Amino acid sequence: MTEVQARIRAVYPDATFRLVEWEDPTGLYLDAYTHAEDTFAVLDLVSDWLLDLGVDTGVHLHVIPLPHEAAAAHL
Repeated sequence: MTEVQARIRAVYPDATFRLVEWEDPTGLYLDAYTHAEDTFAVLDLVSDWLLDLGVDTGVHLHVIPLPHEAAAAHL
């Protein structure tokens, strides 16, 4: 998780995160709250690494990019 957060913070230094475990589908979900205008830009920062993580270790981490304003409702 730390590397994913570091990759996102390198571009969005004010990013905040919330990690939850979920079962549909099973895995870890990392909510990434940023001021990004394009949420796909956040995913582009980590998508290749997440695929390798899942294949190499079996850890399924899903990054959910959300607007920074939504953090107050979840944190």
